[in-house]
Amino acid sequence: MQRAEALPADVAGQSEILLLVLAPARRICRDLATGQNLTGALATWKAQAQAILALHRRDRTRVRVLDIAMALAHPATFRTRFGLPEGAGPVRTRHNDPDDPVLLVLAQSLLLSDDESRRMMSELEAISINFSNKAPAQVADSGSALEAYRALGALQSEVETLETRNRASQEALESLKERNAKLEAAQKTAELLKEQNTLMQAELERLAQLNETQETRVRETLVKIEMTQSAVDLLQEQNRLMQTELERMAHHQEFLEREAAELPVLRARSGEKDNNLRAAAEMLSRLETHRDSLLDEVARLTREGAAVHKQVETLTRDRDRLSQDHRAAREEAGRLSAELEHVYHSRSYRITSPLRRIRALFS
Repeated sequence: MQRAEALPADVAGQSEILLLVLAPARRICRDLATGQNLTGALATWKAQAQAILALHRRDRTRVRVLDIAMALAHPATFRTRFGLPEGAGPVRTRHNDPDDPVLLVLAQSLLLSDDESRRMMSELEAISINFSNKAPAQVADSGSALEAYRALGALQSEVETLETRNRASQEALESLKERNAKLEAAQKTAELLKEQNTLMQAELERLAQLNETQETRVRETLVKIEMTQSAVDLLQEQNRLMQTELERMAHHQEFLEREAAELPVLRARSGEKDNNLRAAAEMLSRLETHRDSLLDEVARLTREGAAVHKQVETLTRDRDRLSQDHRAAREEAGRLSAELEHVYHSRSYRITSPLRRIRALFS
């Protein structure tokens, strides 16, 4: 005797080969109970059924197929058919444990919904030994099947309800993901605005330092101008005095000219004074030129200071605008975070927990 899980590699020899198998629905039910999904369980049974049919086709006279449940239901017929002594026969193992009625109905529905599975079940039924000379025994009675069918219907209704809720939750989660993406974009924008604000602060500090430096230079220049103006005023006063002195000397020169013939020494002294007057006039001209250049420098520095003040005002307005944008972005980020936290604690999100466990059972 051989179980279907341990098929012989070939059918060499003359002895009869008996293959003990579980009914198709029970075989799939056992695989589902171990956690295998519907598709995998059906594929496993098909592979075993194809191997059994192929072995039977190689030697139809020696290869026999028998349902384990049939052998256990008719032990005396089983011993007589295969010439076994009293007490011998199939041993009760875990294959004879009762099956889950819901999984059993699922397995039967799965087999009946597949054309290839129905064909293979017909072939196995045709080659299987039937001790009762009746239709093959059902794996479960009609009452259990009906209860399982009703339970399956209720479970399917619950699954549909949970799937509807799950779809709503998925849509809500998608919406939250979009809002989360917007929140992340807002956070990135806020970070960028923060960096720009930092750069603007640094630029404002640099401009403030530059403005302070310019103002210092202007103050120094104004001090120089005041000193130069004082020097110019002093020179003007000296010039006025010298003019007065020149007028006096001119009158005196006239007097000297009248007495030139008599006073050659006074003429020589008058020549020296003329030289002094020319030197003073040249110095006055140089001082006036220097004063004009200083006035030009003061005008240029005043224009630069006005331009710096305008630039500082522009940067201050930009900083205020960026601060307002930053506050608006932080408020939007806080609002979106609150909405996301509300959805995570919502009732619909907690209700989907049973659905995820049920889907894990079938996946």
